[in-house]
Amino acid sequence: LNPDVTDLFAFRYEDFTLEGYDPHPHIKAKVAV
Repeated sequence: LNPDVTDLFAFRYEDFTLEGYDPHPHIKAKVAV
């Protein structure tokens, strides 16, 4: 999170950073659409 933002509703997409993300393998499943 951007520490310069003091208002909860003032956060923007650019204020967030995803660090250390290690995704799990995908799960195969049949899907009916």
